[in-house]
Amino acid sequence: MLVRLLAAVGLLATLTATPARAADGPDPLAAAKKLYLEGYFERAASAFSALAARADLASKTRARAKLYVGLCLHGREKPREAAAAFRQALALDATLRLSAQRFKPEVVALFEKVRRALRGRLRLRLRLAAGAPAGSTVLVDGDPVADASKALALGIGEHVVELRDGQGRTLEQRVVVVEPDRTRELVLRGRAVTTARRADLVVRPTPATPPRARWRRPLAWISAGSALALAGVGIGLGAAVASDHDAWSQRDPTTPEAQSLRAAGQKKMIAANVLIGAAVVAAITAVALFVRRVERGR
Repeated sequence: MLVRLLAAVGLLATLTATPARAADGPDPLAAAKKLYLEGYFERAASAFSALAARADLASKTRARAKLYVGLCLHGREKPREAAAAFRQALALDATLRLSAQRFKPEVVALFEKVRRALRGRLRLRLRLAAGAPAGSTVLVDGDPVADASKALALGIGEHVVELRDGQGRTLEQRVVVVEPDRTRELVLRGRAVTTARRADLVVRPTPATPPRARWRRPLAWISAGSALALAGVGIGLGAAVASDHDAWSQRDPTTPEAQSLRAAGQKKMIAANVLIGAAVVAAITAVALFVRRVERGR
């Protein structure tokens, strides 16, 4: 029991500390982004191109690098080359989007034009499970598919595929990513729709709790709940810091708005670290109370 509780606290401490460190973690694109924000588009494009060619980086990171190559080319008034870079970025990550709040309307319009022009294919395979009801219907993004045996031409990005029975009940729902000029296969198996049966309840007597140990159980659970709550808030603040960092990195750092975002991010980081520390203390307190109760109960 003691070993399990200590292991749980160690895991909780590791998980809760991760967001704060991740927010401060090095961004492989940071140096190139700085050149982009300072207006050195040619040098930034070279740096981003080198990053996009690195096989050791994740495909999503290389896609972002290629996206910034397009942004740099657009900044140099080369829309055709920018569109080509956007296509290459979307080939690496079909879920890429540009925020209209962070980028100029003409850049977003060009990117969206490129994205809408790219198509992929989705091939559905129905392998219905034994007992699945007849008359099943396949829907893609809420629209019924007339012939599920034929490959569907779809725009790139995420699509929701749903399998329903003849009464409109959902048998299976999947989210798939369609990539440009590629065919994605999806197997739908469904399931039999059954009525859940209530399990028989077996009530077994439990040993009486010693009077002196009764108060430790609720206090231990309160401490554990507090640890989880504090950890949740800390994780939320850590995510907010990461979002603020992304927002700040896309703006001119000399502007009052960017400086305000940076100051707010630093305050959130301090609060996140304090909450994470409090969560660890609460978790240790819960473990101590659990162990004390177990020892008293022997």
